[in-house]
Amino acid sequence: MKKQIKRILAGVVVGAAVLAVVGCGKQKQEQPKLETSVWSTYNTTKVIQQTGRNEAYQKQDGALSVQMMQNEYEGAQLIVTAGEDLTYHLIAGILENENGDVFPAENIQIYHQKYQTIKTNYNGDEAFQAGDSIPDMLLPLDIAVNYGENTISANQNQGITVEFHSKDVPAGVYTGSFTLELNGEKTEIPVSVEVWDIRYEGRRQFQSCFMIYRDELIVGEYSNSDEVVAAYIEKLLEYKANPFVVRTYYTPENYAREAQWIFESENGNSLALPVDLHLDYQVYVDGTVSEPAQMVVDYIRALVDISTEELNYVQYLYFYPSSYDEADVVEGRWDPATELYREDGKLQKTLELAIQQLEEDGWFARQTPEFAQQMKDAILTIPVVFTNVNFVEEWVGELNATFCPYLSLYNNTSVLNQYQDAAMDHSNGDLWAYTCSGPVDPYPTFHIDDKILDMRVCGWMEKAHGITGYLYYKVNNYAYLTNAPSDEYIDLYGTPARYYEVNGDGFLFYPGRYYSSDEPFGTVRLAAYRDGMDEYDMLCVYEHLLQEYAQEQGITDFDFNAYVDDLYSTLFTGVVAKQSDEALYAARAELAQRILTLKNQGTLRYDPADGETVQISALPEGQEAVVIRSEYKDKDENVGAKTKMFRPSYKAKVSSMDGAKTLRFTYENTGTEDITMQIVLVTKDMEKVTVDTSYCGVGKTRQVKVNLSDAEVDLADVAEISLTFDNVQTNDAGQVVLLPDKAFTVYDFFITK
Repeated sequence: MKKQIKRILAGVVVGAAVLAVVGCGKQKQEQPKLETSVWSTYNTTKVIQQTGRNEAYQKQDGALSVQMMQNEYEGAQLIVTAGEDLTYHLIAGILENENGDVFPAENIQIYHQKYQTIKTNYNGDEAFQAGDSIPDMLLPLDIAVNYGENTISANQNQGITVEFHSKDVPAGVYTGSFTLELNGEKTEIPVSVEVWDIRYEGRRQFQSCFMIYRDELIVGEYSNSDEVVAAYIEKLLEYKANPFVVRTYYTPENYAREAQWIFESENGNSLALPVDLHLDYQVYVDGTVSEPAQMVVDYIRALVDISTEELNYVQYLYFYPSSYDEADVVEGRWDPATELYREDGKLQKTLELAIQQLEEDGWFARQTPEFAQQMKDAILTIPVVFTNVNFVEEWVGELNATFCPYLSLYNNTSVLNQYQDAAMDHSNGDLWAYTCSGPVDPYPTFHIDDKILDMRVCGWMEKAHGITGYLYYKVNNYAYLTNAPSDEYIDLYGTPARYYEVNGDGFLFYPGRYYSSDEPFGTVRLAAYRDGMDEYDMLCVYEHLLQEYAQEQGITDFDFNAYVDDLYSTLFTGVVAKQSDEALYAARAELAQRILTLKNQGTLRYDPADGETVQISALPEGQEAVVIRSEYKDKDENVGAKTKMFRPSYKAKVSSMDGAKTLRFTYENTGTEDITMQIVLVTKDMEKVTVDTSYCGVGKTRQVKVNLSDAEVDLADVAEISLTFDNVQTNDAGQVVLLPDKAFTVYDFFITK
């Protein structure tokens, strides 16, 4: 056995075909018998329990290695491929750095990965297929041992996740070994934990809403007591997700107490106002404040009363009136949503009512002028989260809502531009996103049959696109199984699809009660979200350092994204993650080195100004005034197929784009209509490839930066850049008519090599 273990550590996997004799002397081919092996792979990879696709994974030696900031979690995974039935155990050893500091044992947690077998592939991710057993639940290994679940069947994989928490851990490289036991035989697993001298200070910026349905806790935990609810809140905060407990028993007083308790954690930064509004909501009824409106004001007042100049709780408050949820696709919600969210609508009047009552009570007069104004601004800009499945142009830019669309909508740059502008103009910069049963592959989701790499890269995407919050509708779908009898027992540890065929939708936890645990168990999916938030925080650390650097250097046009765009381009396009685990870890390590170089040496490791920038299209005096006229292409003034298909355009001849990484230009909308364009590269052979879109409102200026690394064209053949525009629109009468003319000033085109 010891010789076998040595072969294990070498990562040797040997297949041997075995024939077995069955009835009447007939023979059949059994599954090739595997030799037991131990290996690791990126923690962003889900390794299914079946071994038939093991060669598809990026296998590494049987060791554990992580790099991390201070005060964050980071995981690694070990995979055991069993050649025979095994019982296993992994025992943590002492990790020590060069200064003699010891990584605290209590900051290391080892998990047994439990699997969910999917009946169908709902998400569409080709990495998984029906019948796959996919890792999901993270069961502490000591509990798995106590319950006899630390076993591996022959010809199966077993994943082991090890998470390190660097809270209060000095910077340095900690090394040592863990002991792996397989059927009692022991071997040493090398371990390395590098803790960077990087720490995120203060309360986190990115907000979130993860809903706990109190009633459904009874099914999973056999209780929905305050203690059980508190355990779920604490566990969510541990994963850097903020709770919204639905259908609980709030009063303004106990709501304020809970807010103070949540904010004892630095991860606490989002407080849901626990009041829904019916579709017939009114602020006043017969000249008197309505009961629902007064309830909203009372909850706001409860947070006002506990706020100080150092900690203004109202600045972290948001409102999610779920009755208006997805009003673009749910019948009967469109008009009420417009009335609630429009400028000077019911919501604005409600917030103004809160200020009025505080004025009448003399609250503002008792504060410093600065704090009084801060509180007024905080109340009037409370984010009111409005979920939409589709992009509704007449809402975006008009309603005073914090838009929270499907994350996939942000994949269209012109749509993203409109949401970004609306956030700045109407919602104090707040812009959220959500996922649930949709979208599906290739967009990031919490589906079990989706890669966790996608959700982890979300932290980078959100920082790049100015997304400031995320909503998830339920973390504990323990009671609801679509189309099942109400009294049917649900195996919560073996039922991946509880909402139709959507694997994992509506649950990110597993109940702890079956295992006599006082807290629920997390998932690899929720851990990926947390790790993405850690990287969002790391980007914020770098941004803060760069802002100080820009001030010292007198840089007035500071653009943070310019200093990390090269990293972004390796990880995602739009909101679609590039499928490279290696690229993620490389980008993370490079970001850390940029932070440390600037922090310790005061210099830039990467300066976008050092790149070669080439002018590729010379315009008169560096700019050109343009008017784009919509045209009839059918006979006379008839809108037919030709007119509908025609796209008027502005064309710029370009010199060589060979070797280009990015394309940049600026345009100012000088007309009376908003502009939406497609950016098209045209080759010498007249091949046309659309590489991006852009939007610019009336009187505004848009800087365009197009990542060309994914352009499906030979850039050396590009001879022209074409900015194309829609030619027609449908008016209120349902008629297809020409769009108004567009006017803009465009500035020189540049590429960066």
